[in-house]
Amino acid sequence: MNNVDKYNFKSEKGSIKVLHIVLSLEPGGMENGLVNVAKLLHNNGFDLYICCLERIGDFAERFPDKSKIILLNKPPGISFKTVYNLSRLIKNIKPDIVHTHNFGPLIYTSMAKLIQSGFKLLHGEHGMIKNEDSGKLKLLLRKFCYAKCDLIHTVSEGLKNHFIQSGFPEQKIIAIKNGVDTQKFTPGDKFDVRKKLSIPDNAIVLGIVGRFDSGKRHSILIEVFNQIASKSTELYLLMVGEGGDNCQKVKELVYASPYKDRILTPGFQKDMLHYYRAMDLLVIPSLKEGFPNVLLESMACGIPAIAHPTPGTIETIKNGYDGVITNLENKENIKITIENAITNLAKLKSMGINARLKIESMFSLEIMAENYAKVYKILVNK
Repeated sequence: MNNVDKYNFKSEKGSIKVLHIVLSLEPGGMENGLVNVAKLLHNNGFDLYICCLERIGDFAERFPDKSKIILLNKPPGISFKTVYNLSRLIKNIKPDIVHTHNFGPLIYTSMAKLIQSGFKLLHGEHGMIKNEDSGKLKLLLRKFCYAKCDLIHTVSEGLKNHFIQSGFPEQKIIAIKNGVDTQKFTPGDKFDVRKKLSIPDNAIVLGIVGRFDSGKRHSILIEVFNQIASKSTELYLLMVGEGGDNCQKVKELVYASPYKDRILTPGFQKDMLHYYRAMDLLVIPSLKEGFPNVLLESMACGIPAIAHPTPGTIETIKNGYDGVITNLENKENIKITIENAITNLAKLKSMGINARLKIESMFSLEIMAENYAKVYKILVNK
């Protein structure tokens, strides 16, 4: 973006002005949560803007005021021009709070704050520290950036502890748990959905949802599925998602599978409700998760999940009651866990009912939005 002055940055009198900084609004858990909360807060005491550093993304369509989405067109690599443009944007918008999401946006905002100050900086960590960000130089850079923050939030208590144990300031870090729209994601008739997907009524459907990133471990799940499918002719695998650094490999593995006629890859879906309903069990084989939104969405639909014990999953699932938490580091453990789960469909159904009840009482979108609103108000009044 070359001309930030062309945007109208006037706000309703008395509202708290918040500028979110993200890489993009491409489909993802963090992006989903951001636009969901925005729907409840925007023009309800808050005036929300989003700055996309790299590109816009499909979830921009769900933001309540598209005129307040600004693109900076950051090129690959380090861009000091983007730092300058971001500082100008902040100067023109004059936000009360700048809310960054994940490490990249925080780096640029911290540098922009050296040029343009006068705002409170809230930073959100939505996942564990990635391997590529765990080197000494990257950790030092993170500490520098954290020093510029007024407050840092994680999306689970476990993730908060992860950052504290990694040497970051305990007094600055709080947890704001994710939530899900319980009016949108509800249990329903799976057979009507399966008919549209050409899945037999008697099928047992495993599901996985998300971009085909290597850390999500789709490839391993396909290998496990092939082993179980050789013995269970009713087993199907529904893989909803698109893109990611492992996309090509995943598609090649699907094509090469002897059971590819039982693997469905419908791509990215804007409306996930029916796809969750088609499942019997969601599988989350990734080993590093902050607080997966897909887990909350599936549980809201009455679909239990199998997940590795990560900060967010252990705070959401009670093992054996509303899902399964177990070590999924190796293929054999994943295989055994899935086999044990699908041999007792009545237990799966019971766990699904319990999962829905838990989401309604503890993880609604309204609770999540209210918690963000409280933090914004606290920061403004500091």
